[in-house]
Amino acid sequence: MLVSGVASLTLAACGGGSDKTSTAATSAPAATASGATAGIASRVLRNNDLKGFTGTRPAVAKTASGWLAATQTPTQDVASETNRLTRLGFVAGAHEDLTGSGRDGASIVEQFKSPAGARSELAKVVKGFRAGTGGPTTFPVPGIPGAVGLAATGAENVAFTSGNYYYLVGAIVPAVNARSKAAIIAAATHLYRRVHG
Repeated sequence: MLVSGVASLTLAACGGGSDKTSTAATSAPAATASGATAGIASRVLRNNDLKGFTGTRPAVAKTASGWLAATQTPTQDVASETNRLTRLGFVAGAHEDLTGSGRDGASIVEQFKSPAGARSELAKVVKGFRAGTGGPTTFPVPGIPGAVGLAATGAENVAFTSGNYYYLVGAIVPAVNARSKAAIIAAATHLYRRVHG
């Protein structure tokens, strides 16, 4: 989902690649992680990585259907999204709600069996965002190869891939401006440096 008006929080096209739109971060029920998927929860933002925001315990899902439920994908999209994510080689996902100064945000990571799956998820999110409402625009994200900045009325996001992982970091903002873009880029860059072995 993305934060804004593109995916129920584009945080507008995040989570499972849904194209729904939103204006606030969604709460997902915490799922128990075990084995290899337990580590995916460590791939979301940490407190204050996005200046002024703190996170909740990430919800983790290790099936496509579990991920779509956790990210509150609309019922009519679940079957097609389950098939799409399965084709892409979905392994696990983690979703962390962020709060700060009366604003919401999210940090999302999806693991795939291959880098191609992660890149396909990024392409779908960007395409869905551009087709959304709220004056969607993209902006450059220096320092993260292939990253895309996504801004719409009241929200900013950065989406990128690193190896087999797709990431989205986003926040609701009072006004999209150079300062707010710099903050979301800084958070995404910090995360990229930490996870990009």
